[in-house]
Amino acid sequence: MPELIHIHEDNWEMRRLYPLAARAEAEADMRAAIAAAERNRLPSGGYSDMHIIGAPDHTYVDAGLRLADAAAALEAVMPRVRRFHSTAMAGFDPACRDAMGSYNEDAWCFGLGTHCYVKIEPRGDLVERIWFDIESGDQDVLITLRKAFRAIDALSPSIITDYFLEMMGAVTDHGFMADYLTTCRALYSA
Repeated sequence: MPELIHIHEDNWEMRRLYPLAARAEAEADMRAAIAAAERNRLPSGGYSDMHIIGAPDHTYVDAGLRLADAAAALEAVMPRVRRFHSTAMAGFDPACRDAMGSYNEDAWCFGLGTHCYVKIEPRGDLVERIWFDIESGDQDVLITLRKAFRAIDALSPSIITDYFLEMMGAVTDHGFMADYLTTCRALYSA
């Protein structure tokens, strides 16, 4: 079990779970993100501007998802990792502290390491947001992540929104889930 998950700030909330009620908002934001990427892509491969992901009006708070229930469901699938850091590259040096970094020493994060985790952002006793990352093509890791998605979906019907892969779909949509996990497996097995 990892004691710390330390990610680069660019991965912060790029892959999210939303309650099903947020689907229309999430779809509109995904379309806007894709259009912004096309519009702002430079010939050099970089971007002239970036899209800021919009927060939907519907959150897991509105769905009544209790933090204790979500934590118990995820902990049945993945171990809790309390230390979660997000920094720029300089922050990965133990001798440096990133002034803009996030150093959460009592996080609601569940995972196998930086390659696969699910992070809950609470608001009081409820869950406000859930986000995750996957950078593994290992079949067992992908199965574990799918179990984590199903655990949350059993408490509150949910959709996956992946801005890196420009993919979105319901956790219960078997065709989408197969495509999503196959895409992850192909991308991260290379």
